[in-house]
Parts: sequence; structure tokens; C-alpha cells
Amino acid sequence: MNNTLLKGLKFFLGGLLLVAVLMAIAYFNAVGNLHPEASFDQQDEQLGNLINFFMYFAYALVFIAIALTLLFSIAKMVLQPKTAIKSIGSIVFLAIIALIGWSLGSDDILNIPGYGGTDNVAGTLRFSDMILYTMYIMSGISFVVLIYAEVSKLFK
Repeated sequence: MNNTLLKGLKFFLGGLLLVAVLMAIAYFNAVGNLHPEASFDQQDEQLGNLINFFMYFAYALVFIAIALTLLFSIAKMVLQPKTAIKSIGSIVFLAIIALIGWSLGSDDILNIPGYGGTDNVAGTLRFSDMILYTMYIMSGISFVVLIYAEVSKLFK
């Protein structure tokens, strides 16, 4: 990274830290001013807007983190095409494993006595099966790679 970008990033992160510290001070000040006998509605009235602001700030931080991660990943792919090929290969590999997990998943509606929720639908059931099968496949691959790494050391 060049020096100007690094300085800008330091100022940006320092500003975010300053905002977070000020928000924490405001929160503890507001909590300290609450009456101990206050009802939930009174507490919500006094702290509700502040907590909403905290949530929006957290959403903004997550969005910024995702955007910067994508931006710098794309920039690195453009600047180093060999790394891009490896990264794209990894993404394709994970997509293939996810597709295998999706095809193994079942969309049969479950018969759950006493359950009246809305999550017992084909799409949700197939997606949860896909996540489980993908985890099983990745765990199996990790185990095989671990064993291979240890066994290959014996023959070197």
C-alpha cells in the first residue's frame, strides 16, 4: 500500500474509533441518568433513539467492511492476475461443493407435531440441508488433507 493510502486509512479508522468512544460515553451517560424505578416504556423512550443510532452505526460499519474487502480484493486481483486465478479457482471449488450439497438436500416437508411455524417450507428445508451437507463435505476434505499432510511427512 502506498503511504498516502495508509495515512488516509489511519485517519478514517481513528475517526471511527472516536465516534465509537463518543457513542459509548453518550450511552453510559444516558443509562446513568435513568431512574431506577423507571418502567420499560420510560427506559425505551429515553434510550430508544440512542440504541437505534447504535444499530445504524453497526450496520454502516458492516457495510463499510464488506465494501472495502470487496474493493481491495478486486484491486489485488487486477494488480496480480496470478493470485486472481487461484482465488477464482477457490470460489469455483466452493460453489461446486455448495451445488453438491444443494443436490443432496431434500425439500420434503417435515411432519412436526405441534409445530405451526412458517419455516417448514421446501426452500428453507433444502437450504438448511445444503448447509449441513456442505459442512460435512468440507469437514471430510479437511480431514483427508490433514491425514495426507501428516502421512506425506513420513516419506520425505
